[in-house]
Amino acid sequence: MDSIQMDEIQKYAKELRAQEMQRIAGLIGTAVGAGLAAVSERLRHLFNWNPQSEKSTGTV
Repeated sequence: MDSIQMDEIQKYAKELRAQEMQRIAGLIGTAVGAGLAAVSERLRHLFNWNPQSEKSTGTV
């Protein structure tokens, strides 16, 4: 192979690598987003809990 072919092959390989990295970053972002949504849904129930009864008399 001559130098021109090697340069073209390297350029194409870099482009493919960049595309694959973007694809993987998108997949990771989607997975992390879904994971955070699931965790926040579980935590929401903990932080919405009110230990006081609805008809609290104000005494402990």
